This record gives sequence, structure tokens and C-alpha cells, in this order.
Amino acid sequence: MPQYLFVVGLGRSGTTALARVVGSHPRVALGVERYKFLWKPQNVHRLVPDLFAEERFFDFAGSRTTNITPDVPVWSAYYEEVRGKYASAAYVGDKLTEPGTMPALADQFPRPRFLCIVRDVAEVAHSWQARATNPGDRGWRAEHDARAAVKFWNESLVTMLDVREQCPDLVCFVEYADFFGANDDRPLRRVLRFLQLPMTDEIGSAFASARKTHREKIAPKRRDLPGDVAEFVEHEAAHELWHAARALGN
Repeated sequence: MPQYLFVVGLGRSGTTALARVVGSHPRVALGVERYKFLWKPQNVHRLVPDLFAEERFFDFAGSRTTNITPDVPVWSAYYEEVRGKYASAAYVGDKLTEPGTMPALADQFPRPRFLCIVRDVAEVAHSWQARATNPGDRGWRAEHDARAAVKFWNESLVTMLDVREQCPDLVCFVEYADFFGANDDRPLRRVLRFLQLPMTDEIGSAFASARKTHREKIAPKRRDLPGDVAEFVEHEAAHELWHAARALGN
């Protein structure tokens, strides 16, 4: 039986980019928010290992568990690729942007592994602000702005650090800028050691591509917040938790 793997991080922290890299490994079969509608506190008890059995994992008929389904061509191709390596996978799992689900998953799954990605609060807050103030962004709630981001950022760090303290061998931290802005593949090799997986051409190529995208498109972006908002973010952020999480990601 494969082990269970969850790529976890607050929204806009790089979960998608990390999941793409890790999911490119021939022995990793990851969903993309496959069970998104089960993340809510009232539903998380339903997020159990049986849902990751092959026949259930790829059955989207009448799905009320996610909005990211093979009905959309890009996801159809993605899940067909995942299906092709499912039988030989060392890990099956999902990408989550609700760190609050981690304690329940730690209880409900047999020794699940968590890859937790964390990102500087200013960058997360800027991304939340940009989406919240974009009237054309129907996938984001207007109240989830930069000020709200700090609250969720703090809470996510508390949860991830708590689970890591309880299960130190099952949690690996990745710091966004240190990982994707690396000059070599050492951060990737650290993650592979945690997962006890070999380096492959597929994951090496995916990591190189992600680093190139970060260097050319992500890192040069300006991320300016209005003065009062930037001051609020800086003042309210739990910097001591951030330093602890970032240290664990190196």
C-alpha cells in the first residue's frame, strides 16, 4: 500500500507550485484539491483513507467533494497522468490550502506525511489584497484582503508547528523563496530525503522549470501595499512563529 502525502500551505503560499514539482515524481500520485469541499471543520471527519482508493479517487461522477474535476480539459489530462502511475506510486495524496485540517488528517490517516510550504507574510498579504480588490476575480472572497491574510497566516503557522512538534518525523517545512529561489537542487534533494525517494529526471526537470519561472516572473514583481495596510501586516504578524517555521525549512 502507498503512503499518504499532503502538500499543505495557506492559500497563495506556493502550494500549487510545490505540488507540481513533487507530483512530477514517477512514484507520487497527487490530487489537486481533490477533496476541497471536505476541508471544512464540519466535513473533515469524512476525509478518510478510503477516499484515496483508486476506484474512488478517480470517480468524479456527481462529485460533491471538489470543484476541480476532469470536466475541464486541463484537469482531465492531469488526472489521466496521475492514474497512469497510481498502481506503482509510493505516495498518494492531495494538495490542501487549509492547514487547519492537519490535526484531523494526522488522526484519521496512518502516519501521513505533510510537506508544509510557508511564505513571507508581506508576499502572502499582497497576493490576498490583489485578489480581493479585483472585481473580475470570482474565485476569491472580497473580505479576504491583506488584513485578513495576517490572521490566517498566523493561525496556519500555529497549526503546522503544533503538528510538527507532535509528529516531527512526518512533517517537512519548505520556505517558498528559499526553495524556488535556490541556486541548485539541494532544497529538492532535502525533500526527497524526507520522502525517501530517489532523484529522477522528471522531478529534476520540473524543479528547474519552477526555479526559472520564479527567477524570471515571480521574484521581480513589485509588492507594494498602502502604508497603513503594510504597517498593520508588519505589526500583527507572528514573526517569532515565522522564524521558527523558516528555520525548519532549511
